[in-house]
Amino acid sequence: MKWLCAFVPFLFLAACGGGGSAGGDAAGILDASFNAARIASVQGTINDVLELPDGSLLLAGSTGFVAKLNADGALDPAFATGGIDWTERGTAATRSTVRLAPYPQGAITVLEIHASPCIGGFCNASIGDVVARRMSADGVDDATYGVSGLGTLPAARGSIVVSPDGRVTAFAITPGRYRSFFQVQALDAMGRVDMLFARRAEDAVRSCRGSVLPYDDTEPRSVVATGAGDGILIAASWPNSGLCLVRLDAQGALDSAFAFGGRRGVRFDRLPDPQLPVLAVFARGDGQIAVVMALTVRAPAGSTRVPAVLFFASNGDLASVTSRPDGFPAFMIDVAMQANGKLVSAGFATADGTTPQLWRSMPEANASDGSFGPFGLGYNAIDSGSLMVMPEKVIVDRAGRILVSGSNGATREPAVIRFR
Repeated sequence: MKWLCAFVPFLFLAACGGGGSAGGDAAGILDASFNAARIASVQGTINDVLELPDGSLLLAGSTGFVAKLNADGALDPAFATGGIDWTERGTAATRSTVRLAPYPQGAITVLEIHASPCIGGFCNASIGDVVARRMSADGVDDATYGVSGLGTLPAARGSIVVSPDGRVTAFAITPGRYRSFFQVQALDAMGRVDMLFARRAEDAVRSCRGSVLPYDDTEPRSVVATGAGDGILIAASWPNSGLCLVRLDAQGALDSAFAFGGRRGVRFDRLPDPQLPVLAVFARGDGQIAVVMALTVRAPAGSTRVPAVLFFASNGDLASVTSRPDGFPAFMIDVAMQANGKLVSAGFATADGTTPQLWRSMPEANASDGSFGPFGLGYNAIDSGSLMVMPEKVIVDRAGRILVSGSNGATREPAVIRFR
């Protein structure tokens, strides 16, 4: 298997290794049952992976494609054209498929970012339209969704939540020539713009200023959101002020049962850095809420990005803060949470971004998990033989296995690797 891995030119990377168990708590060992597969000569990066009920995988690509793998890692020829949907939608010059989310009755919500070159004026790569569509698990589009099958949120690139009923809500911080501005946009379950829901949600986040945080006339530095039952859980940070944790109900209004009228503020004088951006927010199975913030540490050898993790009780009370957990990769790219509350991070072991690494914490996020990885040190390289995956996204599937997606370090073509 090692020699095979060394010569596969295009890969959704096979796992070449052994040991470990495929139970609900991955041991951090490469999964040898995940066969090598190839996806033509697609250029780009895999941005998201969605596991379907039968164990197959949908992959969202930065060149606008959606691909489907069977549970063993081989392309599903019954999906779209030979396993890949290459269809170009909309009129923008560039398209990147960024999110895949389940929708009731087995359908899938597909989210893309559409952008065009800026002609004069202020230009920024982070500005892009969120374009949503809906398809079946076999890749058949729903023409009744939105307008001619597409729903569009202009300049809404940011943190996106797809609610259980199919609502799409985007929390974006859009750069301007002189200052950035925060906005919320939403599509209802049929792909139509829902301005009332968006206005409620935007007002709810802005109400943190002067309420649970000191008044600050700047916009939030970062906003990250996730689904919380029928509602939405939001973590927003203001530079030099603090973090605000917000919970919305199904209508987009503040959930009065949470914290102080739906909001909980944390002053940055209680945190290790007054400029911490939010990377992720998770609702744990035990009721706790975990907010992962990115702590940048500058050094002569290069800057590192490690987490500061804030744990909140289910009522919004701050329970603990963990800064720079032991053993964490030097530069964090993405983080996921297992059902048992352990954090799994994909990043790089060194600040120069050349050694991709997967790391897992204990549930308290204060130390490495000694049961994880081939050496029991809490980490493993994101590679197979001489082939590396440069990580962009990490997810945990229903069986507790860990999938890291991104690009092949040698060819920069899409790649995904699985650990068990």
